[in-house]
Amino acid sequence: MRGVTQGSFSSTSVGIRRLNIGEIMVEDKDHDPVLKPDYPDPVNCFREKHGCFGTNNLQVFWYVEMGQEDFGIHMNAKEFERIYARCDPRIVDLIFFDGLLHEYFHHIVDSWCVRADVNRDNLMKKYEKEVLKIRPIHMLEESMAEAFALGFTGIKFRAKSGVYSLYRPFSIGMAEIWKEGSFVVANQYLQGKYNVKNLIPDGGFNQDNLVEYATEEWAKEIPFNSNFAESEGFSRSLSSGVWDFRKIPLHIHNRNSEQNYHELREWFIDAYETRKKRNQKTEMIQLL
Repeated sequence: MRGVTQGSFSSTSVGIRRLNIGEIMVEDKDHDPVLKPDYPDPVNCFREKHGCFGTNNLQVFWYVEMGQEDFGIHMNAKEFERIYARCDPRIVDLIFFDGLLHEYFHHIVDSWCVRADVNRDNLMKKYEKEVLKIRPIHMLEESMAEAFALGFTGIKFRAKSGVYSLYRPFSIGMAEIWKEGSFVVANQYLQGKYNVKNLIPDGGFNQDNLVEYATEEWAKEIPFNSNFAESEGFSRSLSSGVWDFRKIPLHIHNRNSEQNYHELREWFIDAYETRKKRNQKTEMIQLL
């Protein structure tokens, strides 16, 4: 989720190997506390609602764009630990990584905007209204962020709805769907609105029309760069943003335990890079 200043918790990438084996489903009962928390949001992401989680949950992860004083990925640690208190401890760390990775995809999109000199403000003024809608779905960026994170962690959330619910078509290994979704997101930024005439299907996006969607004629409007290749769409690399995943500022709010989330992020990156090098070595040996 993007922080609303002037934005989501939880994911896919072709060729990226996960740290775990298979996919893990986080059930509704594992992360849906009955009572509202007795402390406030560290940031007023939405003026009248408690972020994207609904009335019982506060915001957990959000991204603030480059150029803002508090730029980076933000986490409400106390709310994270409250929500997942009933979850299997073995996968809580993966849920943490999933949240950071989701927000890092927003940084990749933000990096494309900055490097291509694309105005972000017009679209972001419409973000709050669009992200809270259930239907019709015009926004794809949040579902693509879900797919980006899922590609690394294997974490799926059964309760996802609205603009977060279309991650599956982006996470089934079909590069063409990722590219077409990227064309949509880029043109929404260029046009400064989500419901772009002749770009968005009548009635919005759904699982079926995403698979058949084609936007090749819209590619000519897109300024391509290291964050957005014409043949692939938005990058799915942890080092493709202006800031790489290891160095992007991570702001922890409402510390509630002795958990060092900065060290946990370092562990994830080290483990991922070690696994990646090992797999590359194996592939080279197989080619000999």
